[in-house]
This record gives sequence, C-alpha cells and structure tokens, in this order.
Amino acid sequence: MKTFVMSGDHVLQLACQSRTAVFLNSVRLILIIVLALFSATNKTWAEVGKPENGPSRIAPIGVRMVHMGHLPHLGNAGSIRAVFVSSKDKSSIVQVYEKLLIFPNKVRMNLDRHALPKPFEGGVVTAWNHENGTISYDVYNLDGKLLLRKPFAYAGSVYVTSIGSVVVSDGSEGYGEQFSLYSKDGRLIKTFRPYQYGFDLALFDSRGGRIIVYLKPDDPKKEFPMLLLINETDGSLLVDHQIDIDSASTIQLGINYIILHYTGSRNGQFISELAVFSASGQKIRTIESYAFHFVLDEANERIVICARDSVKRVNLQTGTIDWEKSYTNLYSGNRIARPNDIPAGFDLYPLALRHLSSKGVIALLMAQSSFNVSDPRYKGELLLLAEDTGKLIDRKVLADRNSSLQMEVSDNRIHLISDDGLDTYEVK
Repeated sequence: MKTFVMSGDHVLQLACQSRTAVFLNSVRLILIIVLALFSATNKTWAEVGKPENGPSRIAPIGVRMVHMGHLPHLGNAGSIRAVFVSSKDKSSIVQVYEKLLIFPNKVRMNLDRHALPKPFEGGVVTAWNHENGTISYDVYNLDGKLLLRKPFAYAGSVYVTSIGSVVVSDGSEGYGEQFSLYSKDGRLIKTFRPYQYGFDLALFDSRGGRIIVYLKPDDPKKEFPMLLLINETDGSLLVDHQIDIDSASTIQLGINYIILHYTGSRNGQFISELAVFSASGQKIRTIESYAFHFVLDEANERIVICARDSVKRVNLQTGTIDWEKSYTNLYSGNRIARPNDIPAGFDLYPLALRHLSSKGVIALLMAQSSFNVSDPRYKGELLLLAEDTGKLIDRKVLADRNSSLQMEVSDNRIHLISDDGLDTYEVK
C-alpha cells in the first residue's frame, strides 16, 4: 500500500546544549517513531472514499449538447473517435464518429475521405482526400459553414494550433522531409526542412502563439533529435536545440515548461520517462515514471502523473514527490458500492487525467478494462476528484457500458462521453 510521500526536512532543534549524546539519540529515535506512525495513518484513495459530511462535489447538470442516443451504433466500442469542447464557447461540443462530424447546432458532415478533425478556438479543421488524388484542408466554423479550402501537393499529417494555424507535414509511414506552417486564412508562412536525410518522427504541440516540435532523424548516425520552438506569427525559430532523446510518444508545451514523454531501452531494460525542459529548451531534469497520463500545473510548478498503480504530484524544479496515492484497491470489497472484485479477464485501467485549475482539483477517470484491442469493453467506470494536495474529496460510480469512454473538462465542468451519450457534471 502506498501512502503520501513526506516532503521537507524535519529537523529537531534542541534548546539545551548540555544534553548528552545518549539523550540526543533517544530523542531522535522517538521522533522517527512518531513520524512513522503518522505516515502509517495516511490512507490510500481506496480507503478514504467520499467525505463523511457534506454533499457530493460532483453534480450532474442539464445536458447542453447533442445526445448520441438517436444515432445508429456504428460498429464496436471504438465508434467515437474524438469529442472536444470549443475554447471560445465552453458549452459547445463537437462530436466525431468514425464517418460523421456533428457540430453543436446538429449540422452533420460525412467524413468518408477526411482525416480526424482538429479543433481550434471557434472552429474545426480537417484534411480532405479528393477523388482525383489531391489533398486539401478545410476550415469550418462551429455552425458547420466551410470558411476555407486549401489544396496541397502533399499532406502526411495535419496539426492545428489553438488559434487555427495549420502545420502540414509530408511525414508518412515513418519518413518525412518537410513541414509547412500556414495561417488560418491559408497563407503559407514558412516551410521547414530540418534534416538533410529526412525525419522518422515529428510531434507537435502549441500554446500562446508558439509551436513546439520534437523531431527524430531518419538517420540517427548522421543527425540528432531536435527541439524546435516556432513563432506562429512569422515562423521564426525561438529555440533550436539538439537533444539526446531518441524516442518519444507525446510532447506538451506549457507557459514555462516543455514536457517530453519518451520510451526506449537502456542497458537492455525498458524505460518510460518524462523529460522536463525550460521554455528556452534547456533540459532541467528527468522524471522516471511509467506514465499513462500527465497534466501540468504550472501555477504551482508541478506535474501530476498517473502511473501504473498510483497518482503522484512532482515538483518540476526539484524532482521531489509532494505526494503519491495508490489506486490499486479501488475496486476491492464494496468500497465503490459493488459486491465483487475485478471480474476475471479484466484489469484496472486509468482512462483519462485532467486538471481543473479554477477549482484546484484533479479528475481521474478509471475503469476495469478487458484490454481487447478489437473490442475494448469497460466495466465499473469510476470518476475520482482529488485536491491538489492529494486529498480525495469525491468519487462517482458510473453506469456500466460496453463502449469507449472519454473525458474532457472546461472551467468547472467535466464532460463524460460514450456511445450512449454525453453527460456533463459541475464541480462545486
């Protein structure tokens, strides 16, 4: 059982300097015992449960979005591919089925030859493969009106920033040579060819008019992995650094930090780590953690990590752990009003981790998953709320479903999305 990790130095200051060495050792021993007993009284999230007094912090509110119940089920449990909240209108939900894009006003668009749509503030961008072999990207507003159609000679992938700028890469099937930055109105800002021998991988993220790019070269013997920080307005390079991370799966750009999640092998052992960089691209430290999910809490210079069997909060500057709480026993006994443990063939799986900064609250969505890729079924979905201090303040048992489940947040609201519908909760 994991408990809170104690932070800070506990120093015993003695007022009397005439104490003997024996007495000093005795006092130290007593202090260690007291601290150990205090630590032992800390509980895991499984034992804490809901607050004994006071109402629930998770309140359902009226569903203000398109409901999925009237739509035909489009295959197995993975039919919803993306749902996102417009940052301009917090109540606007855009939903994406396998072949259907639904706007907040219920306007629908067929996605037969479209790539997965990408949101930006007040609109949607999606890549479009035409029957004549050409490719373009389309820009729609939240009413489903086509604002722009921009053709391309190439498009292996399309990344859309929060303000609607578009990065089009020719990277496909593990190889690319260039990527281009376009303004929201389709104007070419700049084209980048970072390597002589091409790149094997390109990851993008954006925030505050900046775009961060992680690049892995196609020929690692001749060229090195890179971090590029690009000004969205004019395409100028703010940061151009070679780094020693040769494999990555996720990159996240904050205000003052860059987080790179990378996996690989070291001395024959599998590793999964988070590399923390400053906004100028200087590496600060490495946090060793098998991270399913992570969220930045930059106001407190912290990162919250959901690992295989626990959630922990880590100081970005020092690397020390503020707290770590186990969730492995959440489903044992009747602690979530269920009479049985995890069913045979199911395993515990964290589906999503989000941070509601306005409330100082962490939201964790858990499930018992079958881990069947072709038919990912979930049982015993559970929504947990914890304060930034690590204290569990509420949990809500959700209805069982045989479908995918997603979570998004906006301000003080949590949106839970499945094939059965979209439910919104307010965090009080």
